[in-house]
Amino acid sequence: MSPESAAQVLEPSSGPRIDTNRKELLLVVGYDGSPPSLRALDRAAELLRCRAGWLEVVFVAHAPATVSFSPQAVVELRQGLDEESATLEKQAGAFLVHQRPQWRFQRRDGAVAEQLLAAAKELQDRYRDTKAIAIVVGGPAHRYHHFIASVSASLARSGRFPVVVVP
Repeated sequence: MSPESAAQVLEPSSGPRIDTNRKELLLVVGYDGSPPSLRALDRAAELLRCRAGWLEVVFVAHAPATVSFSPQAVVELRQGLDEESATLEKQAGAFLVHQRPQWRFQRRDGAVAEQLLAAAKELQDRYRDTKAIAIVVGGPAHRYHHFIASVSASLARSGRFPVVVVP
């Protein structure tokens, strides 16, 4: 992503806005351990440096939908995803220890954009209008994702929550 396009992504849009003056800020951060997700986690922690709020760090595990699995393979896949989730939670904690934001980690299963929106919606339902909620994700890792269904593009198109895309 060029600096110009990154600036466009981070500019205010006509979509939902975050009112941080009166409300605690809850940031749903998509995290899978990749460099873009690590940059998103870093930026989200930075956004909370001088604000009340916390990070909801979300790892979305997804199995290939086109593959049929035997019952034993399903068990092994779930175990592998559980292990990956535990590893990612430890990595996030080690990364955030010096930045000191409050944070929670959760694993969800399914399509990434849908699950990040669902996590934000659950927070919205729980806290109603008392908290400001936004989603923070890393930019697309592959060039072709700029043109087809990237997670960040899907989130931005939904218009349900403010989205910060970190290049």
